[in-house]
Amino acid sequence: MISNLDQQVVEQVRKVMGPDAFILGDVNRGYTSFDSLDDLAVILRSLYDHGLDACEDPAELINRQWVELQEKVDGLALVPDRPTRTSWLALESLIPDMGRYYNMHPAGLGSIRHMIQVTEQIKQWGHGIMIGDASLIGPGCSAWQQIAIGVGASWVEAIEKPQESEVFLKAIISKSTFQKHGLITMQPKPGFGLEVDDQFLRKMADDYCSL
Repeated sequence: MISNLDQQVVEQVRKVMGPDAFILGDVNRGYTSFDSLDDLAVILRSLYDHGLDACEDPAELINRQWVELQEKVDGLALVPDRPTRTSWLALESLIPDMGRYYNMHPAGLGSIRHMIQVTEQIKQWGHGIMIGDASLIGPGCSAWQQIAIGVGASWVEAIEKPQESEVFLKAIISKSTFQKHGLITMQPKPGFGLEVDDQFLRKMADDYCSL
């Protein structure tokens, strides 16, 4: 059964963000109380009707079920996340039309080289790429933003979040990536182009070690 709260949350987000925003919901395989894919599709179509554009990992599904569910929910874009891990297995197991976008988490894929191969395969199918994060706000953000740019991702989840912590952000001396009009762009520099004031980080950290 669809929760009225889910519908209300989507409705309110749509009101705040306006008609042009693309709203993605991450269910994290949270919908478990359904008897068939038809029942799950009813839930997702209801969220779509209330303003949701895409849904990431709505339930625990095998790959063929993803394809069938995407056909049933029509305008709503499904976003497989868990099925993409790890990248060398995903290269053999992912199939077309599981969703309109596929979420790739660099930290959970095990191999950037295989990840690049998977993204190329997905783009050949005509689907989009999302680059996720690992709920981190540190040095990985800029690196993953560069990966997102390199693979032509539709969007990147790994962005610096000042409202969560400003400590690391205050330690950045310079970096390759930056936001411009809501888009991530970059000025290429050696390596990943991130220069950090390590003395400041040591001062702000509870503890540290040298390797």
